[in-house]
Amino acid sequence: MYKKFVIIVVSSILISLTLFLYIVIKHKEIFMGRDYPFRQFILDTAEKSNLNYKVVVLGDSRSEAGFIPNNIDIPSINLSMSGATPIEGYYVLKRYLKHNSIEKLILSYGPFHLASQDAYWEMTVKFQLFKEAEYIEVEQKSEELEEDKKTLGIQRTYSDYDNPFKYAKDFISGIRLLRFMKYNKLIKEITETRGHVYQGKNEFSNGLNQEANQLTFRPSPLIDYYLRELVELAQKNKIKIYYFTMPFNRSSFAATSDAYKKEYTQYLGSLGVNVCTDIFSLDNKNFGDSSHIFRGASKTTKMLYKCISK
Repeated sequence: MYKKFVIIVVSSILISLTLFLYIVIKHKEIFMGRDYPFRQFILDTAEKSNLNYKVVVLGDSRSEAGFIPNNIDIPSINLSMSGATPIEGYYVLKRYLKHNSIEKLILSYGPFHLASQDAYWEMTVKFQLFKEAEYIEVEQKSEELEEDKKTLGIQRTYSDYDNPFKYAKDFISGIRLLRFMKYNKLIKEITETRGHVYQGKNEFSNGLNQEANQLTFRPSPLIDYYLRELVELAQKNKIKIYYFTMPFNRSSFAATSDAYKKEYTQYLGSLGVNVCTDIFSLDNKNFGDSSHIFRGASKTTKMLYKCISK
C-alpha cells in the first residue's frame, strides 16, 4: 500500500513538472499577464507583409492610450508597447520595414522613458518575443556606452530567463486568474483597435507622474543611442518623422521643474525630427491615472493628426 502511494505521488509530481515546463517554454500566453498578448500583437504585426499603413506610431503606454488609429482617416497603426523605450521601438521598426513601407513615423515616449527603463527585463526579456541576437546586441551596447550599466542594471542577462522557474510566480498567478481564457479576447480587442489600449480608466487623476519633482532631464546614453538609430533607420527609408509628447495632467505639469522642461525641449530639438509638442498639460479630468490619458484620448489623437497633416 505504501509503495503504491509513493508511486502515485512521484508520478503526480513528475507529470505536474512536465506540464509546467511545457507550458512555460511553449505557451506563455496561457499564464502571462495582459501586456503579453498586447506585445505579441505588436511583434506579430511587425512580421506581416503588405499591411499598407501610411502612419506608424511607436511609443510607450502613454501613446498606446493616447492615439486612436480608428479616429483618423489615414491608414495607421499604433505599435506602442507598455513600458517600452526606443530600444524596443528600434527593433520593431526594423522588422516592420523588412516587409512594409510607411510614409510617416510618429515617436511618442514619455520623457522618463528616454532617461530610464522600467520594463526591459520584466517584459521585453521575460516575454522572449525578440530574437536572441537582439538581446545580445542590447547588452553589448550597454557595456560599450555605460560602464556602470546604469540603464539595464548589473548582474542580469537575457539568458537568465531561459530558466523556466523564473516564471513560477507568473504561472501560479496566471492559472489562478484563468488568464488562458482571456488571451484570444485581448488579441481580438487590440486587433480591432489597431493597437490602441487604454490604461487607467478613472474619471480623473490629480496624482503625480514619473517626471513630477524631477529637477533635470538627463537622457540615458543607451536609450539615446537607440532613439538616434531609430531616427536614422526611418530617414534611410525616406520616412517623415514626428515626435509627439503625450500631455501631463495639470498636477504633474505644475510639479515638474522648468529646468527639466527646458532641457527636454532642447533634447528633442537635437534629434532632427518634426517636433509636434513639448511638455504640455491637459486638465486632470482627461486622465485615467496619473500618467495616462483616458477621456482626453480623442483630443490627443486630433492634435497628433493635425501635426502630421501640416
